[in-house]
Amino acid sequence: MAFLHGVRNIVRTVGLGELKHVSVENDKIEFDPEKRNNISIIVRGHVMQGSITLLRDDQESKLLKINNKIYVTDDYIRVTITPVYTDNQLVLTIEGPREFTRVRHETEVIFPRDLSALESFSIECENANIDAYALPTLFFDRYQINNTNGNIDSRLLKGTNIILRTTNGNITGSYQPLAKFVAESSNGTIDSSVTSAVQPSSVELRTTNGTIKGFYRMAKNFTAKTTNGAVTVQGHLKENEQVDANLASTNGVVSLTMSKIYQGRFQLETTWGSTSVSELFDVNFETYNRTLKSGVKGTAPNGNNNIKLSTMNGAARLEFN
Repeated sequence: MAFLHGVRNIVRTVGLGELKHVSVENDKIEFDPEKRNNISIIVRGHVMQGSITLLRDDQESKLLKINNKIYVTDDYIRVTITPVYTDNQLVLTIEGPREFTRVRHETEVIFPRDLSALESFSIECENANIDAYALPTLFFDRYQINNTNGNIDSRLLKGTNIILRTTNGNITGSYQPLAKFVAESSNGTIDSSVTSAVQPSSVELRTTNGTIKGFYRMAKNFTAKTTNGAVTVQGHLKENEQVDANLASTNGVVSLTMSKIYQGRFQLETTWGSTSVSELFDVNFETYNRTLKSGVKGTAPNGNNNIKLSTMNGAARLEFN
């Protein structure tokens, strides 16, 4: 067990009072990511609060750096930072006390600017905001965040599979998945964009007590579901691409603006609200009433294409643009 030592400075954090910056063993580590390209960061301790920021190194270096600043109220509080190395993996665990006290961590993961790819990168934490900035040329085969009581934000994050989960927090930013994108929250908003050059196989957006909105490259399987919130999606589809889209809410408006080139089936339904569909020349209705509209769009509709919008206490709107 490593003990805190070497008080350096004092800061005041909102809601936490005065905290002292202290040194902890392994608070700065460096390693070659070409040799260890599977990285996991785990933050434990219910009272730990803080941030994790992913950055590009502005210096010439081939080493990946993980820097931690730890702040506490009293010197006796114990925090450990434990790196465990295997052949191609690093698991870094930051562990704080579980009894009531005040502890804050500020973690920076600094990637070499010439690094082009990592096999996997994951974070598991509580009470932290996670931000990934300035990583447009770095590609993750698998990128996964499991957070509790914190936000997740990224800018032009690229990967094969990108999986983001949080509770009591928002998921924002822009992403370019090759295969799968998952954004799940509870009591939080999902306000993101997917701008992949190729069509992803799956995009899943789910929250409770929050809204879902943004611009999305329509995946072959696209899901956006919430309770007690609106769903507002702008969907981009290229010619000859297939899509099965399901957007739903219980208490909120569900709205999809889809590319005009879409050809396939659609269905909109609500219990206590109205439905509306762009009445273009190639839109043919099979059912047309206030709470239910269904039919086919296109002169040569693809039987595998399907759009379904549903809500209970709100309107359902489909527009082709």
